[in-house]
Order: sequence, then C-alpha cells, then structure tokens
Amino acid sequence: GLDVGARENLLTRMSAIAQDPTAPIQVIITHHVEEIPAGFTHALLLREASILASGNIDEVLTDELLSEAFATALMVSKVFSRFWAFST
Repeated sequence: GLDVGARENLLTRMSAIAQDPTAPIQVIITHHVEEIPAGFTHALLLREASILASGNIDEVLTDELLSEAFATALMVSKVFSRFWAFST
C-alpha cells in the first residue's frame, strides 16, 4: 500500500541488506513480484496452501510456475534485477 516513491525507497534499503553477507536473513511475503527486492536469492511459491515450487528465485519465478500459481497466463520479466509479471 505504499506510494511508488516510498516503495522504491524501502526496496532499495532491503536490497542493500540482502546483499550484505553479515546481515540477518530477510523474508518477504507478497503477491506482487515487483515488490521483491533485488538481491533476494530464493523463493517459495504457494498454490492453494501447498508448495508449488521452491529454490533459486530465477528458477521459481518463471512464466509457467507463476501462471500456474495465479491461474492466469503470465509472462515474467526481470529488469534491473527486479521481477515483473504481465498477463498475456
């Protein structure tokens, strides 16, 4: 529910933490892939309270898996180390 400026400020800060090897582990829960900060390395994808996929974020956040998770045809792009999903 943040405005674009506040969201980007928060995600920039979270990205810096994610890239610091001495920082604690961060967990984010979201339905919006564009809110996943750069630097996050793993993802867990759920569908109807069951694990659909887990592992390396680039292997989990794919067209096929996100389409199955959200029950709609999606295309996933990664721009500037951030994910974006669009309906096809």
